[in-house]
Amino acid sequence: MKTSVKLTSGQEKLAMRISYSLVHWQRRLAMKMNTTINSLPAQQLKFWLFLVCLLGGGTCIYLIVTSLFFT
Repeated sequence: MKTSVKLTSGQEKLAMRISYSLVHWQRRLAMKMNTTINSLPAQQLKFWLFLVCLLGGGTCIYLIVTSLFFT
């Protein structure tokens, strides 16, 4: 059973600063991706969506088959 660890004041401040920084960069990346995606024509958007789904699905199928038959 895991027990929770108490953080000191300095550790808590550092953890909050790191988490705020990560959220800041995540939002900046999301805004940049949003502007890029919004400028694409519908045909290109469909192509990239198909490609991402194909790669993601192919990777999942590969991992499932590998874990079932090659372990």
